[in-house]
Amino acid sequence: DRLMADRARRIQSPEVVERAAKASCLIPGRSPELLEQALSLSRYAVEKSPDHPLRHWFLISLGMAEYRSGHFAAAEKALASGDELCPKNGGD
Repeated sequence: DRLMADRARRIQSPEVVERAAKASCLIPGRSPELLEQALSLSRYAVEKSPDHPLRHWFLISLGMAEYRSGHFAAAEKALASGDELCPKNGGD
């Protein structure tokens, strides 16, 4: 996980950074260091992509990282923001 986070940081693509952050959050019980990296990466993706078509996924990853870090109010806010931006199937 640490290697993946380091590589993602060097690439600095919001898509790559978001995926590395999300992967770090999939398994519970990660070390505080890895969770801090996931938070940092997901925040970077959100901050660098205000108009990106995949921004909703970046916010969902941020919500996952906040949740795994025990920041439940911040997780709820990020997840709700991601849900609001998510294109709805068949919707207007």
